[in-house]
Amino acid sequence: MTVSTTLPTVTYAPTQSTTTFAFTFPVLNVDNIRVYRIINGVTTLLEIGTNYSAFLDADTAGSVVLNTDISTGLLTIRRALPYQQDTEWVNGSSFDQGTLEANLDYLTMLVQQVLVEVQSPL
Repeated sequence: MTVSTTLPTVTYAPTQSTTTFAFTFPVLNVDNIRVYRIINGVTTLLEIGTNYSAFLDADTAGSVVLNTDISTGLLTIRRALPYQQDTEWVNGSSFDQGTLEANLDYLTMLVQQVLVEVQSPL
């Protein structure tokens, strides 16, 4: 995967008839998405399964579908990867190029995530 310079956040001002919202930044799975509703400066984290469903396309971007339509406030979708490193590199073992690229992609996504959190806290 190639990680573009797209920051992992998008904000919408929904209308009552809109329930599907796209995001173009890559995520690894639907659990790596956080959806927030902001009304009058109050931010509420929505729950996947309860408040919305999320779907990924072939490019690991996707969409969020709200279970109910909302017509006030803002809706923000952000990537939320766990801050962890799961790959163990063993001295003297073979060096897998695909694993290295996946690790570097993950680090790039984490840096982008931190940048959004610092520049635009909710």
